[in-house]
Amino acid sequence: MTVLWGIVAALGALTFVVGLASGDPRHVWSIYLVNLVFWSGLAATGPAIAAMMQLTEARWSPSVRRIALTTAGFLPASLVLLVVLFFGREVLYAWVRTPIAVKAPWLNTPFFWARTLVLALVLAGTSFAFVAALLREPVPLSDEGG
Repeated sequence: MTVLWGIVAALGALTFVVGLASGDPRHVWSIYLVNLVFWSGLAATGPAIAAMMQLTEARWSPSVRRIALTTAGFLPASLVLLVVLFFGREVLYAWVRTPIAVKAPWLNTPFFWARTLVLALVLAGTSFAFVAALLREPVPLSDEGG
């Protein structure tokens, strides 16, 4: 199964490169950004759902909690894909090509990418710390009324 996913990933990367070579790189980078945000959001949502279940002491489905925790497995790939997004910055963000003087302290390439990467690392680190803490705990048995 791992070989299959490797082939799928390679085909996706090849399609992305071919798309960049086409006449509309803005469209390709836009699709890349939407997919990155969508899948990264799902990856971060799993630990958040598990956290809600932990905070509310939900015992009705420990298997749902365990499945929710597995989505964090995409976060390392998400971080790598976020770094790839840096190379599309001039195509995606007009303020990179033509800076806006009033917004220059906030919208400049070094500060924008530094805060984006730092906050993505904080999110991934927090998610993994939470996942590790929950996986160390024994799975609570579901009681019929709970």
